[in-house]
Amino acid sequence: MLTALLLLSNLAFADDLVFKIELKNRTMVPSEIIVAPNTAFTIEVVNTDNTAEEFESKSLKIEKIIPPKRTSKFNVKPLAAGEYDLFGEFHMDTCQGKIIVK
Repeated sequence: MLTALLLLSNLAFADDLVFKIELKNRTMVPSEIIVAPNTAFTIEVVNTDNTAEEFESKSLKIEKIIPPKRTSKFNVKPLAAGEYDLFGEFHMDTCQGKIIVK
């Protein structure tokens, strides 16, 4: 019985896996997220800047304009091992990041 409860609590934790990215001073903080393979998770993007940013990932098929001082969430299905790009299209020279699955 105790084992079943522990397994259920671990499953609930996996469902609640959230990584927060702050868009700050035209950069992404943190610029890297590391996640285990085959794990579903959520990216919560908080734009603390005074300008909008287009948060994008071609490899994850994400594209959304995030207004200043706003937050958006993206549910990500389990990924295979590898690296997945993240960037802010309005400030591509400084707003870069990636998800590393290993």
